[in-house]
Amino acid sequence: MLGSGDTLLFEGFRLDCGGLFRLDDAGNPIPVPLGSRALDLLGLLAARQGELISKDDIMAAVWPRTVVEENNLTVQIAALRRILDAGRAQGSCIQNVPGRGYRFAVPVTRADLERPERRQIAADPRFERRLVAILAERMWRAIRAWWAPMRRARSRASERCERT
Repeated sequence: MLGSGDTLLFEGFRLDCGGLFRLDDAGNPIPVPLGSRALDLLGLLAARQGELISKDDIMAAVWPRTVVEENNLTVQIAALRRILDAGRAQGSCIQNVPGRGYRFAVPVTRADLERPERRQIAADPRFERRLVAILAERMWRAIRAWWAPMRRARSRASERCERT
């Protein structure tokens, strides 16, 4: 399965925790609608590219603690093949080894898409001090806004008590 920071690139697609994206000619990601089970299945297969994964292992990873029929796996594989194999001249990206399992058969590249400017800004101590100052001021305003009506109500109640 994919971790939160994993990004996999293959055959004009990008797969990450945000979903599956088709990359256009300029490399811009275009979201591909796909259900969560199909995404989990694709993440498992692509992360273990070239490795034969048994049906039992797939079922346990994609449908944990759930009893489902094997036909669910077949439906999800078919959905993935419809998307991944569209316009592909060679065989399917997902190979079936009858009675044994499935294998993701195309090369997969792990990518680090973290932007260096983000790391640079976060590492700047002036940025961190400014951020802390802004957050502290906003918290103070929120506390004052919450406390003011309560303080007024208490002072009114104490005035009533003094009058009696």
